[in-house]
This record gives sequence, structure tokens and C-alpha cells, in this order.
Amino acid sequence: MCSARTSVLVVTGPGERPEGCHDATQRHADLLGLHLVWQDLAAEDELVGAIQSFEAEHDVLVLASGDLADSRPVAEAVGTARRPVVHVDVEVVDHLDIVHRACDHMIHGRHRRSFHGALDWFSSRHGHAPETIPYGSGPDQVGDLRLPSSTGAAPIVVLLHGGFWLDPYERDLMGPLAVSLTRDGWATWNVEYRRTGPSGGGWPATVEDACAAVDAVARLADRFPIDRDRMVLLGHSAGAQLAVYATARATATGAAPSTPPRPRPAGLISLAGVLDLQGAAAAGLGGGAVTTLFGSAEEHPERYHLASPIERLPLGIPQLAVHGSDDHLVPVDQTHRYVEVARAAGDAVATAYPTVHHLDIVAPTGESREVVSAWLDRFAAPQPSTYRENRGDRA
Repeated sequence: MCSARTSVLVVTGPGERPEGCHDATQRHADLLGLHLVWQDLAAEDELVGAIQSFEAEHDVLVLASGDLADSRPVAEAVGTARRPVVHVDVEVVDHLDIVHRACDHMIHGRHRRSFHGALDWFSSRHGHAPETIPYGSGPDQVGDLRLPSSTGAAPIVVLLHGGFWLDPYERDLMGPLAVSLTRDGWATWNVEYRRTGPSGGGWPATVEDACAAVDAVARLADRFPIDRDRMVLLGHSAGAQLAVYATARATATGAAPSTPPRPRPAGLISLAGVLDLQGAAAAGLGGGAVTTLFGSAEEHPERYHLASPIERLPLGIPQLAVHGSDDHLVPVDQTHRYVEVARAAGDAVATAYPTVHHLDIVAPTGESREVVSAWLDRFAAPQPSTYRENRGDRA
């Protein structure tokens, strides 16, 4: 952080109605160690004044311009800011106005959690700035690489964010956790991928991107001090489905996208995972997000066979499945069923069911984080590495 306690000013303009956001955003700021000041303003000149003066007392501005998103004076004020400005729209926006374009980053369509995303983005960028590296040619085919300060080749965690594969949800969801893991001595690769919506995702593009991002670790290890033999995949929610697919494709047959993998993960962590696609589709999880991405199970049974984690067991690697007992977005039964089948198939799966909600499970502190840290300790000790001597076989 840039000060003893980084200060964030949140400014909402006319037409923006963040009902229920204030208290939840304050709790999230407390979790991240941020000082939060909130101002609800009604006039254009008030917004302009707040933007022009925020740097005197605050380190970042979170701006929800509302009805003034096309205001040239507001956009010009943002353009002169020397500190980060993050724009927030509680609802999904179908076009970008000039104020959006003037800001450093934009979060939209996450409802009460939209302001959380702005805080996460800034916290992770400021806490340990990453190097953003492309793994493909598209704007969403990138990842944030963070390296620990320790010497030698570090083990690496590949983070695959959730959000039901939907466009409004991006890798900022995992940023604070990535920073926390890097401080613990792990290299972290927090990846973006095309999602259903304007970013161009769908079947098979979304799973292809996730696999390409995992495969990119082999190239990263040629450039950076990373031990790719100690690569752990960590997926949250829908990201857990992608993590399992990226692992299980090694044994896939037929027209499975992105086979074979390189390198193979040494372990896998599922946090509140969507692990049974047929069950998730039948329950309408994510507002029907499963069928939006994969189609219906009746019309595309082969997709569900290839992509549903519960149908791709055993994985043959150690796994950790953590699911909040208070999760109302992805029922904990998704993990219960998966673990039962995985263990019956011979996989070693550790479990934990902390009393947390769906998005709190990826917090950088708390019970879930402690469980993840303890489980990851098995990979932290230096291990004999053969990939440098056999690079041609693993590239």
C-alpha cells in the first residue's frame, strides 16, 4: 500500500442507486485493510469537484457516474487525475460512454459486489503489481504474473476465476488472493479468458483459453524462476470446472478441445466449485449460465461428458475441495457429490467446509485461506526437477 492505510474515496452520481452496497463495501474494505470514504453526489459540478480534489486526501477514486457517464466535464476531470480512477456500474452496461473510457479500469454488472471488484482491482495492483503477459492474441487472453522475492525456482499457483463464465466477472476477483499467495513464496499466474458475452467466449473457446493459459506456464518457466513441476491449479466456482478440465484432458478421447496438456498439474484446489454440470444446469445455477455456455445436456451430451468435473474422475493428483457452508450461489452439494465420486475412483481429496459465503471463500485472509495455505505446504519444499534436462519432452 502507498500509505499506512490506503484511503479510497467512493463517489456515486445521480441515477446510481447502490442500495445495500454501503455496508457490504465497508466490510470488504476492512478485510483488505483499506480506509473507505463514501460520497453520494447529485450534480455534475459536485462530481467534477470531487474528482479534481480527491488526490489531496485519498489514494484511489471509485467512481459510479450514473446518469453522468456521458458528461464531458466529468471525463475531462478524470483525465487529469494522477492517481487511479476505477469506474463502477452496478448493472450491466451495453455501451461505453466517455467517462468509462477515461478511467483506468471498469467494473460493471456485478450488482452489490461491483464495488468489491473495484477495491480488489486496486488492492491487488497496489499491493504487489503484476507483469501482465499475453498467452494468446486476444485482449482477454492474458494473465498477471507475480513472482515471490525468494531465490530459486518457485512453485506456481495458476488461478482461474469464477463468475459463471459470464463477461462481467474478471480476474480481479482473484487479485488479492494472488498477492497473498505470492507473499507466501508462490509464483502466481492469475489468468483471464474469454467469457460468454462480448469477450467472445462459449464452447469451446472458454475452455480452450483456460487450457492455453495453463500450458503457458511451460513458456513462463523458460523466462522466469518458476518450477513448473510444482504447478497447482486453483479454481473458484466456474473456474474450478475449468481447472478440472485442464487437468482431465490428459485422458480425454475424441474431439476434446486443447489436448494434450503441458505441463501436467501437480495438484488442484477447488473453491466453491461448479463440479457437476448436469446438476448445476438442472438447478439453473447462475441464471442458466451452464446452458448458455455448454448448451443443454440433452442436445450436447458429449460436451457435458468432456467438461463436467464429476464425469472426468479420477484425476490422479492430490486435490483440495473447499466449500462454504453458507454458500447460496453454488450449493455445497456440488462439492459433496464430487468428493464422494472422486474418492470412490481412488483420488486423494482433502475437504473443508468453512462458514463463509460464495465470494468470501477467495478472501486473502480467513479460515478458507488458512486451509489453502496449509494444504499447499506439501508443494513448498524444493523437489528434484527433471524438466530442465528434458525440456524438449515437456515444451
